Amino acid sequence: MASHTFTLFVLLATVCLCPSTSADDSATEAPERSGELRFTLDELELRTQWSGLDDQQAGKIIRGKLNGLARAAHAYYDANGVFPPAVVPNATIPAEKRLSGLVLLLPHLRRLTYAKGGKEGSDKIIDDQQRDMAQTLFDSIDLTKGWDDPANIKASKTIVPAFLAPGSAPFRDQYGYATSHFAFVRGAQGRDDGAFPEAGGTTMGGGKAMIADGLSQTLAFGEIQNELGPWTAAGLSTARHVYHPTDRPTVSTFGGPFDGACYFATCDGAELFLDIARTPARALHALATRDGGDYDELKSVIRFRDATEWMAAHRNAKPPN
Repeated sequence: MASHTFTLFVLLATVCLCPSTSADDSATEAPERSGELRFTLDELELRTQWSGLDDQQAGKIIRGKLNGLARAAHAYYDANGVFPPAVVPNATIPAEKRLSGLVLLLPHLRRLTYAKGGKEGSDKIIDDQQRDMAQTLFDSIDLTKGWDDPANIKASKTIVPAFLAPGSAPFRDQYGYATSHFAFVRGAQGRDDGAFPEAGGTTMGGGKAMIADGLSQTLAFGEIQNELGPWTAAGLSTARHVYHPTDRPTVSTFGGPFDGACYFATCDGAELFLDIARTPARALHALATRDGGDYDELKSVIRFRDATEWMAAHRNAKPPN
């Protein structure tokens, strides 16, 4: 039975999002938690599997998930003509109660049937049952109500492995809501000038919200580790601005287990391990914005394939003051 459930739940795990990922994310039938949907995973089993990963293995999982999120955003674009907003618009409820844009990605995660470049009958990464599961979760959410409304509590407490990364970050917040370890990049230094502003509406070409710097030169999603909250909720738990250490930010920004560096994906789906501390502030800000990046500045962005490569390059170096 456990192996059957594993097959069913891989939908939202890394292997369902990127063909380069070979993570053994697994799920088994577990007792239903209060307020959870039935299709949940064995959290202890997933943590146990991830606890034995080295930095390179963990990085492969994280890169795959970031690539999958970027591809899901493109699927949303194909269906709507714009990239999704970081916040589901709803003027009838307070801003802190609104749903996260991650909710809007759910039905597009299920569309990742074939690997990029794959043909029908080959490189299949999710099956019909898995696609149905993603749609079921999305269909359970009332988009007209808040993330903590009784109608949405079950979804808010349901873990989505596609939004989790190996590491020290918890799967749930202090109130038992399922968290996300990834967030939309809204822009730089508190401005909504990135690919995923709160109001959304960004395009690949045309209009005032065009990603003029190019998809490969604009950050889309990044890794987060502190001030986590429900993946269904708008706010810092699912969308953030990029800050450089010299900005002396007073709010949480992107980061992971490694001091001064973490994983991101650009809008074209490319994954990178970004050395935030050693990248010049102007270059970092340019990479986080959709328009206004100077290509000479962007050349000074210090990026690596993964944390292992970064550690090898800077094993004995210290971040600048």
